[in-house]
Amino acid sequence: MFKSTKPNRLIIIIFWLILIFIAIVKLPSISNLTTDLNEQLREPSQISQSEQLINSNRLQRGWGRRLGHTTTADVVYNERNGKITDHQQKQIDQRVRHLQKHASEYGIQKITDLNTDRNGSDELKSHDNSTELIQLSVGNPNQGANANIWANEIKGQMYVPTLRSSVTSPQLLKAASVHHTVHLTAMITVIGLVLSSMTIGFIFKSLIVPIISLITLLITDLISLSLAGNLAKWTGFNEFTPLAILLVIITVGTIMTYLICQAIINELPNHRDANNAVQQGLRYIKRPIELSGLILTVAFGAAIMIPEANVRLSANLGITFAVLTLAEITLIPTFIAWLGSDILWPSHHYNQPNGHKLWNRLTRLSLWQPLIGIIAVIYFIVPFAYSYRDNFNYQQSNNVPTNNQAYKGSNELNAHFTAGKSTPVTIYLRSPQKFNREPTLRPVDDLTNKLQSMPGVNAVYSVTQPSGMPINKYYVNHQLNVINSNLNQNQNKLYRADKSLGRNHKKLSHHQLQKIRNGLNKLSNVRGQIPRINLNNQLNSATGKQKATINSQLSSYNSQLQDLNSKLDQLDTELGNINTINNDVKTYQHQIKAVNKQISSTQSQIKKVNGQLNDIYGYLSSLQRSSASHQYFITPGQIEDTDFQQSLINFTSQDERITKLQVIFDQAPSTRYNQSRIRHLISETHTTLQGTPLSHAKVAFSGVPVEQATIHKNAKLGLFISLVIITSIVLLGLSLISRSIFNPLFWLISFGISSLAGFQITELIVRYTTNQAQFNWQILLPVMTTLIGVAIIELVPLSLSYRHRSVDLTEWLHETFTSLGQNVTTILIIVTLTPLSLFFGMSYQFAQISLIVIITTIIFNWTLPLLASALGKYLKTLPHSRI
Repeated sequence: MFKSTKPNRLIIIIFWLILIFIAIVKLPSISNLTTDLNEQLREPSQISQSEQLINSNRLQRGWGRRLGHTTTADVVYNERNGKITDHQQKQIDQRVRHLQKHASEYGIQKITDLNTDRNGSDELKSHDNSTELIQLSVGNPNQGANANIWANEIKGQMYVPTLRSSVTSPQLLKAASVHHTVHLTAMITVIGLVLSSMTIGFIFKSLIVPIISLITLLITDLISLSLAGNLAKWTGFNEFTPLAILLVIITVGTIMTYLICQAIINELPNHRDANNAVQQGLRYIKRPIELSGLILTVAFGAAIMIPEANVRLSANLGITFAVLTLAEITLIPTFIAWLGSDILWPSHHYNQPNGHKLWNRLTRLSLWQPLIGIIAVIYFIVPFAYSYRDNFNYQQSNNVPTNNQAYKGSNELNAHFTAGKSTPVTIYLRSPQKFNREPTLRPVDDLTNKLQSMPGVNAVYSVTQPSGMPINKYYVNHQLNVINSNLNQNQNKLYRADKSLGRNHKKLSHHQLQKIRNGLNKLSNVRGQIPRINLNNQLNSATGKQKATINSQLSSYNSQLQDLNSKLDQLDTELGNINTINNDVKTYQHQIKAVNKQISSTQSQIKKVNGQLNDIYGYLSSLQRSSASHQYFITPGQIEDTDFQQSLINFTSQDERITKLQVIFDQAPSTRYNQSRIRHLISETHTTLQGTPLSHAKVAFSGVPVEQATIHKNAKLGLFISLVIITSIVLLGLSLISRSIFNPLFWLISFGISSLAGFQITELIVRYTTNQAQFNWQILLPVMTTLIGVAIIELVPLSLSYRHRSVDLTEWLHETFTSLGQNVTTILIIVTLTPLSLFFGMSYQFAQISLIVIITTIIFNWTLPLLASALGKYLKTLPHSRI
């Protein structure tokens, strides 16, 4: 390209101007892209999510009642000085009614409060009565860049002067985290590019070179960002992608700028024509830069083959390395060829930095005694690398400003309800049978009780327990109590009738007979109150699991009931005879004796009935105390109650074939135990449903804990695969360039040890200074790409030098590490200063990224000459040593 540089200058400038124009025009909104894409990528064809999340999303979409494509947001009220008063409650109710009138303006499909869900009061109000929440089902206006605007407007509509109020949801927290990260990245982009240019200006003592560097890196950043955004459906995109692109550009790009400028500027004094100086300088540096860019592009671009979207993000960095390499080897030489020696204005003279002797001394030490070099690495570096543990946090929204209302609302919920209140798990059940009758509702209640007994579960809300507590009237225990009470009352009435007959039948007369007649009429009424008891259907349904145990008892009990009913029929007949005789008592006084006889017979029957009722009462009392009485049983009449109908509306779909259970853990999601807890939850759910009418129901799980467990699992597996692919490509590339296998392997071992030690030392520093023990897993993308990029920039020249070596390996190690080590100081200055721009973001995550990059690069440049030289010498001497 630079054989005739003059004619190509204009073409190169126009080419990049066209690219930058297209990039600016096609550049999408980063905030909207990072938030909205998370929703678009929920389809199986777009993201490798777990089957649970995919199925739950589909079941939610089929919910009906205009709630199929909604998310839930909570308006949280808190009284700092105690309980919410009645006056404040009236104000809250007024604001709810006001919001209902304007619900359509804010995309609100449903509002749930204490008035619309009285059974679920424990879910909506804290036990100390200081915090209350209003649940809003919203049709996606609370996502994207407008999330904060929407939340602030809702907060204004629901404002109560004497209460603290906020609007929160996991989606709002995610949107706030994205918005904050994107905002900080935009600010740091300016600071990072300026700091990079100042570093170049300091190195070359020039005002023109920094401007050229700034233009080149800015063009690269805009084009890379635009390409990544437009290819997001294939490569993935999140809020840390722009930061990773920026960090690669201001570190690797600045190093490339330095190397190219140094190579060309060193040739300027030797040539009158700047074009010749450019061509000669590129002859030394162009190939290492191109090979470095090629290896990095292929290594990270290969991530496009990994199905996990969060790992596929690395493909964006492959694009960045390609654009960066092309920009560096075209724009920088073009500007230098155009300006010539004026590039160094105002000094017009470049004093090359003195050679750095660190690599020289470390190499000499390892070549003198290789064991000492290895021991030095083992003593100073390996302990940190060995003690490294996976300490990443897989939360999606942990970069939210503390003054954000969604953050405040989440803290209020977790403080006054339970630590997991703001991040519930929703279990969806879809059955061919509707959830509006006892056979399908009972397994839901059994599942609710089972999950409530799980360790770590604070509460479970379902259609049968909308407040997280059993409702007594829907259980066999309560219904047996009602039956026992009725039996006891009727038995007492029979006992009193028996006593009355016994007192009066001996003194029977016409007058007394009239009184007895009245008593018999009452007795007939009492008989009408004694039901023909048959509990077969009820108890068979209510005691499905205990049916085998109490079947024999039920048979005996039913035989007694049949005998009792027969005797009651006989009692009816005898009472009828008494009434017939009593009607003619004035005419047939001589039949009084017959009446007495009938009364005696009736007393005998009553005593037998009472005895049998005592047996039945005792049996039902024992049954009531047994486990069988704790079964859920709801009658058709109870299902039609207003209270239960409200539960059906809140917890079942429009066609009543889908229901949901909401599980609240007692702790916020944590990487330490989240995966095991979700596995246990899934296992218990499927086990409990086995052998029930819902054994073949479709089950799906969703919620922040499920998403985090899925991300944790997929990211760890995807990261391992990604590192294997990248390491293999890098090793293959270095081996092909150097025509050696062991030496590139030694170099990569040095890099691996340095990376683990860098992470561990950073963790110790962060833990000591900020008490923030965990890293956000998303920092891996910018950290990994930057470190590998810096390492490749240093290792490719080593590979080229080894390929063309003409001296003994030991001599080559000394000469090469001494020669290449002259640039170590400058590279360390660049890698130390440019990432410092991340500290201006005042973010723990950004500071961690900066520290890891700086510390790891320093350790690597100390470990590489020691370990590579020692192992390289052993590679030569061991095959020739005596055994």
